[in-house]
Formats: sequence, structure tokens, C-alpha cells
Amino acid sequence: YKKAAIGLSIKLLTAAFNLMAAVLMARLLGPEDYGVYAYALAMVAILTVPALFGFPSLVVREASGAITRNDYRYLEEFWRWAKSKALTLSFSVFLIAELISYFIISDEQQYAVISLAIFIVPFVAFTSVYSAFLRGHKALILGQLFEPFLRFFLLFVFVLIAAALFSRENINALISVKLHLLAASFSALMIAIVIGKMPSAASRSDAVE
Repeated sequence: YKKAAIGLSIKLLTAAFNLMAAVLMARLLGPEDYGVYAYALAMVAILTVPALFGFPSLVVREASGAITRNDYRYLEEFWRWAKSKALTLSFSVFLIAELISYFIISDEQQYAVISLAIFIVPFVAFTSVYSAFLRGHKALILGQLFEPFLRFFLLFVFVLIAAALFSRENINALISVKLHLLAASFSALMIAIVIGKMPSAASRSDAVE
């Protein structure tokens, strides 16, 4: 019950930070800029689906199964394969989306915003797959903390900082997307550091033997 309560709390806080960031952004941006910003984020959400391609569920299942069997060598091989495939797929989606947006978006301002927003997709996909790897290790709460809680928390903090440092006239859709990209990239960096500090599969396999 304790873990379930903590997990629910994280989800509620994630929704709260996301909502507060959206409300604050709506107050800072004019209707036109906010419309472009919202459209760009909607595109990010849509593109993230094919970029992930069900990899998080696969990673949770295979990692959990390998750990249950104490098959850490398989875990290491699978994780290497999963990272490679997930990154290749997410960057393929990124490149295709950038190419399509270049040819179909004629407005320069909208293109600049949407083109930058598409950069968020690989970072979100990266963090989602790495978060799934943590959940596969039974670190459910830690996995939830990185994706999407940390990203939306950082976004809210960055928006607050921008609101304090800049006037409303200097904050536009492009700046807003930059803040979102910064939050997504920082979240990806943090989870990569955490997983990088985990014991290697080889050392855990030796310990079991």
C-alpha cells in the first residue's frame, strides 16, 4: 500500500506541475504564441508514440524476467540491443518529422518553433526507455520520478525562472519550447547518470555464481 500511495502521489504531482506550467505559460504568452506552442507540443506527443514503438513495455518485461531468473548476462545483451533499437527508431522518427515539417510549414516562425519542438522527441523516448529499465529492476518509484515527473517539474521551475528574469514581451513560443527541450534533455541526462552508476550485469552475474 505504501508504494502504491507513493506512486499515486507522484502521478498527482506530475499532473499538478504539468497543469501549473501550462497555466503559467498561457499567462505569459499571447493567444497566437500559445496556440503555436500548444500545437508544437501536441506534435511531440503524437511523434513520441511511434518513437517508442512499445519499447518501454518490452524493456520492463524482459528486464524483470531476466532478474527473476538471475540471468544477468542476457539482461546486459538485451539492454544493449534495446538501447540501440530505441535510439535508432526515435532518431528516425525525428529525422522524418523534421524533413516533413521543412516542406509543409511555410510560416518561418511556426517552422522554427515546431522544428525545435521535434528535438524533444528523442529525449522523451530515451528517458521513457531508461525509466522502463528501472521499473524492470523493481525500482517502480524511481522509474516514475524520472519520466514524466522530473521533466514536468523542471519545466515548471524553468518557466518560473523565465517569468522572473524576462518581461512578457520577451517570452514567446520559441522560448517556451526551448524551456521544454531543456527540461527533457536534463531529465534524460539525470536518468542516464543513475543507470550508469548501477552495477554491471557481469559483476552481478559473478555475485550470483
